[in-house]
Amino acid sequence: MIVELIGCTGAGKSYLTRQLLAARPGLVTGHDFVLRQARLGWVRPSAARRLLVTLLGLAACAAWGPRPFLRFAFGAVRGLPVGTGEKLKLARITARNAGIDALLRRLAPPDLPVLADEGTLQTAHYLFVHVSAPPDPEQVSAFLRLVPRPDAAVYLRQPEEVLVERTLRRGHGRVPPGRPDLTARFVGRAVQVMEQLAAALDEEGRLITLSGQLQAGDPRLAGLFYPVEVPAAPQPVQLSGGAS
Repeated sequence: MIVELIGCTGAGKSYLTRQLLAARPGLVTGHDFVLRQARLGWVRPSAARRLLVTLLGLAACAAWGPRPFLRFAFGAVRGLPVGTGEKLKLARITARNAGIDALLRRLAPPDLPVLADEGTLQTAHYLFVHVSAPPDPEQVSAFLRLVPRPDAAVYLRQPEEVLVERTLRRGHGRVPPGRPDLTARFVGRAVQVMEQLAAALDEEGRLITLSGQLQAGDPRLAGLFYPVEVPAAPQPVQLSGGAS
């Protein structure tokens, strides 16, 4: 079972992933699962792990990547008003994410919840969210028709002012530093794209939406990540409902 976390930069995806992994030792991220399958789980330096995941993902993408989706995504990258180096980076990330997804579909047991915080859906943030060009809703719709879906998606929604403050504090490679106006533009475009993705996924019954500060013990997550356990909440989590 592949469960992908999606959201804007600063929404809290990495934080929630760490909380869940600390609270539930049996849970595994997609990157960790792939490294273990390649007998590379013993590698500890984070930079080395990222490099290995990228190489494994690119190799898997070359062998089993979804060709129609990749043709669309690479075409979208070519049309971006960014430099060649940035285009190559975005193409690499797209191919890596698609390759990791292909590996998970081939190797992960159906009853094992695998958590992806940089999956195929999140690729939309790389393809369509830029200061230099607004997102095209028609292109996002085309992306949604072609992108490989996880079994379920969790959308982390935060107020735009929170996302702007976090992005200004941390910085972002696609936003000039010290520019609140451009940061707000970037965040607004990210929210636009993520809300369009969320609406489509909600219609398919694949989405749960979570807002605000999250903790690993949030009852809205219990039934989603651990379906064999009885949720602590009075009612079970419904994937088709946008809980917030």
